Amino acid sequence: MIDILYVLDGSNYIYRAYYAGKDGMSNDKGFPTNALYVFAKMVRKFLQDTNPAYMITVFDTPHQNFRHDLFPAYKVNRAGPPPETLVRQMPLFRTIMNLYGVKVVDAVGVEADDVIGALALQFKQQVLVVILGADKDLMQLIDSRVVMLDTMRGKRFGIHDVVKKFGVKPNRVVDVLGLAGDHGDGVPGVPGIGEKTATALVNEFGTVEGVLANIDKISGAKRKQMLETYADLARLSKVLVTLKTDMDLGLTLDDLRVGAVDTAALTLLYDELGFSSLMSGSARNNGGWRSRM
Repeated sequence: MIDILYVLDGSNYIYRAYYAGKDGMSNDKGFPTNALYVFAKMVRKFLQDTNPAYMITVFDTPHQNFRHDLFPAYKVNRAGPPPETLVRQMPLFRTIMNLYGVKVVDAVGVEADDVIGALALQFKQQVLVVILGADKDLMQLIDSRVVMLDTMRGKRFGIHDVVKKFGVKPNRVVDVLGLAGDHGDGVPGVPGIGEKTATALVNEFGTVEGVLANIDKISGAKRKQMLETYADLARLSKVLVTLKTDMDLGLTLDDLRVGAVDTAALTLLYDELGFSSLMSGSARNNGGWRSRM
């Protein structure tokens, strides 16, 4: 039976938890808890249901990364800084994962997606890597040894699912996004080239570079003009959406083994946060989970 490494896209789940949580939820001292409650509930359920041997959580850092140096308008479309009530909760997400015995990692100068990519590349020859997330940028990592699982929606993404979504195999997703751009992340792409057209071009010419080398063979005068005019922007856009996986995180698989739950500390934290419904959960004991009730 093959071992599995679960890699949680913590930043993605934090924001989803925040907007899924009850607005205005707080403890008896007025400390906001909506995102923490949904996040903690999700983590506890996953650990109970899965009992993973290996798991790691990846968070973004508050610092800008190398993509902002390449393209200052990167992610400029995002609606300002995180909500203040979410910022106040931020330190405790890491605490919760640590108390559940799950290692946490981040890296300055890159994004969580880059770290996830580095982890997948490093460990996929030893284990099956299951990314817990929903970010389409992570789909470029999917292959026979890497899959993605959106636990909040119960959706699994393999190679076939990526092809169904983008019309290309996972390793060509960056080429489609390089041409079409990604409005949500402020990646420009080529004006006038939508995802459908980008997919058709990549299927015909292979890569962004292949498309740009064959502009004379592409139909439509306007399309040709835009590709010629914005060729450098297409190349830059591909760089922006390509995950940086060539980093040494200094981790071994054994470092990612899930440890014992610090039941006492977790109970104190949940009591302080007012999470009484989570205090009667389960705790990992000697490699498994047992009821505390």
